[in-house]
Amino acid sequence: MTSKKSELDSGVTCVGCDVRNCKFNDIAGSYCTANQIRVQNKTAVSKGDTFCDTFTPKGSF
Repeated sequence: MTSKKSELDSGVTCVGCDVRNCKFNDIAGSYCTANQIRVQNKTAVSKGDTFCDTFTPKGSF
């Protein structure tokens, strides 16, 4: 079994993404191409309470 610390240290190398209007979405592979992602909502108690703060509409700089 992997320890919590090593799981956090390794990071996530591929994050699935279905948001077609995000400039970081690789439509062919349905994954996020951003160097890092940020998920927001400090008061979240369920998956539906969270959101991707990295989202940037296509065509934005």
